[in-house]
Amino acid sequence: MSLEQAHYKMSALPAWFSDMKNRGTLRIGDFADIMIYNMDELGLLYDKPQFATDFPGGEKRLVQKPTGMRYILVNGSVTFQDNECTGALPGKLLRSYDQIG
Repeated sequence: MSLEQAHYKMSALPAWFSDMKNRGTLRIGDFADIMIYNMDELGLLYDKPQFATDFPGGEKRLVQKPTGMRYILVNGSVTFQDNECTGALPGKLLRSYDQIG
């Protein structure tokens, strides 16, 4: 699959399928959700997923961090820079029941 097809399948197609207006594409007037990466550096930080215990009650979850991510923007705000979280929270958490209606 081409890089363009992969981007479409990860952004525009799910946005369309979920009836999310102005998402998944780069057009004037759309929300500025953008991922900027270095194709040659894309990969995984760990050989195997690591465990984190940051859920309430100390429950475990698997964590696998990416490499090669330069910036991730949500609604035009930088949320990740060089694989590190900036602390900005401009988006909205979507749950499955948000899509019913």
